[in-house]
Amino acid sequence: MNREFLKQALNLFDTPEKWNSFLELSNKKNEINNEWYKKAKTEIIHYFINDPAEGWSFVNWNTWDYRWFLEDFGKESFCLWMFGNRIGLWLNGNHFESAKATALLSTEKYSPLLSTLRPDSIFDNDWKIFEAGNFFFDSVNDGHIENDKLAWYAGNKTEKFVEQVTEKVNRIRKSPELTQLLREINETCKK
Repeated sequence: MNREFLKQALNLFDTPEKWNSFLELSNKKNEINNEWYKKAKTEIIHYFINDPAEGWSFVNWNTWDYRWFLEDFGKESFCLWMFGNRIGLWLNGNHFESAKATALLSTEKYSPLLSTLRPDSIFDNDWKIFEAGNFFFDSVNDGHIENDKLAWYAGNKTEKFVEQVTEKVNRIRKSPELTQLLREINETCKK
């Protein structure tokens, strides 16, 4: 925070009541974020219920966690996981051989799965690839929007947010070739 901005902020809180109001509001940040993500959650669930893909299912267990997975292998399999601003290919190392999946994805045959996402992280334990904050809303943070900032867009630019989520997921979910590669890795790596 630059010095001039800090001076302006200090001048805003010229009474204890204003400062206390700010503290109260800042303590509610997570609740506000959750409300914005809940709005997007409703639309995401509606989309995927009304646009099924053969052999695929999905679950959501809080306001910003989603998994899209092949029904034959379950939600703990090698699947797509969205966690806040992060979306990628993940598997549960307790049920699937993570090192074997990494080795397969390193081959030419299976590498197309990795090319569906921007590689902000690759082969990070059970995350095989993920992109973080790769959303675009004509903002200065486009492509690198942190989770708290993305919450505002999820709640206020919901349609554009949901459109981008569905596009990312459907690159694999709606592709018979990529779905087959995902299926093969699940079959090969299951413990």
